[in-house]
Amino acid sequence: MVELSLYLFGKPAWELDDFEGNELDEDFSEKLKALGDELRERLYNLAKIHSILLKNGWTAYGGLYDITYYKDISLEEAKKELKELGLEEYVENLIEDFEEEIEEEE
Repeated sequence: MVELSLYLFGKPAWELDDFEGNELDEDFSEKLKALGDELRERLYNLAKIHSILLKNGWTAYGGLYDITYYKDISLEEAKKELKELGLEEYVENLIEDFEEEIEEEE
């Protein structure tokens, strides 16, 4: 089993430089607009990836700041599949999930 975690968005202080605990001047409006544009692009891209993964047999679970996808294949098979799907940039996010195997052994 492999898992693939894709980050959605975080707390405002994670997304905006000099946000938390600082006075927000008029220029902050432009920072908000820019972040809005960035988030829209990021989330639309993730929506596309989400559809691709689900159509190819992955299961998705929502997390606090991300979506985690699972599929019962080897790490090497998952790497190959992501590359074939045009998602090679996410290969580094893959991890082999041994938790299920450990539970089965007990």
